[in-house]
Amino acid sequence: MIYIIAKIIFYIFCKIYFRLEIRGADNVPKKGGVLVASNHSSFLDPVIVGVGIFRSTYYLTKQSLLDIPVLGLLIKALHTIPVKREQVGISTFKKLIKSLNSKKAVILFPEGTRSTDGKLGQGKLGVGMLALKTGVPIVPVYIDGAAKAFPKHGKWIQPKKIRVVFGKPIMPKSRDVAMQRLYYKKVSTEVMESINSLKENIAC
Repeated sequence: MIYIIAKIIFYIFCKIYFRLEIRGADNVPKKGGVLVASNHSSFLDPVIVGVGIFRSTYYLTKQSLLDIPVLGLLIKALHTIPVKREQVGISTFKKLIKSLNSKKAVILFPEGTRSTDGKLGQGKLGVGMLALKTGVPIVPVYIDGAAKAFPKHGKWIQPKKIRVVFGKPIMPKSRDVAMQRLYYKKVSTEVMESINSLKENIAC
């Protein structure tokens, strides 16, 4: 119940304050496990993607953020999976795999860290690994405007327009298990190319 109430409040706030525009939300499967892979340039990104999906979502967050008064309580209410270190460990991947196998929607940021200039970075292998282990579809997402509203080193949230676009699901294909690492990289590259395509077409 807390999650639903919090999501409604954040949705209304984002629609009013950021004039949030959502496209392609119906590309996210309504049920079953799914990886939602987005670009990352702002602390706002998990909330922006989450309110654009009309089903419960889960995402990674730094443990340190949960220790911040008020903000920590809000983050806890939004189905977070806390990470104690910058480097995602095996235990975290096990939690993600368990969540996906339990038919949950998990939001990930393939770049691993926030961009300082808004440019897309190289995707890490984690998305490919999770796809290989679980067989769930990956929905690429591009967020436009969040970096202006709240940049990486910003101190205040500005009322800038934000748009979020969900692309068509990418389905994991058959693979040679002996070539796992190459498959991870191939999937990661395909996801980042899809996100870049959404970026190029967002003004259309």
